[in-house]
Amino acid sequence: MSDHLKEQKSLLRRQGRARRNDLSPVEHERASRAVCHRVLELPVVQEVSAIALFWPMGSEVEIKELWRALGRKHKRIYAPFMRKNQQSEPELGFSHVKHERELSAKKHGFSQPPAELSSAAPGEIDLMVIPALLMTLEGHRLGYGAGFYDRMLLRFKPQVKSLFIGFECQLISELPLEPHDQSADYIVTESRALSLPA
Repeated sequence: MSDHLKEQKSLLRRQGRARRNDLSPVEHERASRAVCHRVLELPVVQEVSAIALFWPMGSEVEIKELWRALGRKHKRIYAPFMRKNQQSEPELGFSHVKHERELSAKKHGFSQPPAELSSAAPGEIDLMVIPALLMTLEGHRLGYGAGFYDRMLLRFKPQVKSLFIGFECQLISELPLEPHDQSADYIVTESRALSLPA
């Protein structure tokens, strides 16, 4: 990645965080509830049996109620993890969790499942719900820069579908793209739910 692209993405990430952080607590709660409602209404969410979710951190969309609602619908829920191993690269993946209480805070800044749980294999997960700092209506996303979800989508495709979620204020007309960037099958904000062409 060129220095110019790094600087451009760094600036965009700051803008994405600022847009999200500018929401008042009331706006954030209201918009989060609307996002969760729209996700639950999507036919793909009703049809699939196994969904990967993230546990929200900071000013991300508050989806804890989504976890509980999907649990009540008897969906299998998978949570992401990053674990150090003997090699230099961390182990990345998802583990099936039966309850949110199984998650605990880790060094990488997000709540993760216990290390003793097995890692999901390709074919086990039908849909990944993925947070964004910024995204476009064409299905492109800017994340935090670790490349976690791009790698996971590559690993789990073609069986898995991707659903990017964020607030309307996080939508942008275009984003700089790299060859490894993975696009969305669905985008949901508090105001819309889009199914994108393959």
